[in-house]
Amino acid sequence: IRQFEKDELTRMSLPKLHLTSPEQPPWDISAEHGYIRKRSNPQGRPEDVVYLRDTVHMAQNHPARGLVTLRSSAFYIYPERQFAETDQDVMIDTSVGRTKAAGMRANLETGLLMLTSSSTQRVHTIVLPDQFKKS
Repeated sequence: IRQFEKDELTRMSLPKLHLTSPEQPPWDISAEHGYIRKRSNPQGRPEDVVYLRDTVHMAQNHPARGLVTLRSSAFYIYPERQFAETDQDVMIDTSVGRTKAAGMRANLETGLLMLTSSSTQRVHTIVLPDQFKKS
């Protein structure tokens, strides 16, 4: 970790974050590089923004949904709002299958993932065969 007080910036190498919330299991987040900077939130108040890049990996082991992993080359994390977003390709792996998308906005508190597509990357989901009930 290297802090630049004049720029109000903290740079990180191999950051590992453990994001907790009262209602959900924690998210474990890692990357090769990142920084923390203050920015204004939608209400105009300052908040910490964590920017992670290069092999970003987010994982949550939820008792009801199982293990969820999100991977991308970059993410913005807003810890106070329990929110994450990326405009880079993202891969989501769950016990149900795998989804690829061109970007994502995630409410980490509720688990709601809003996926985006582009002209070259559509939202694509592969469902594992064992997920279908046999009659």
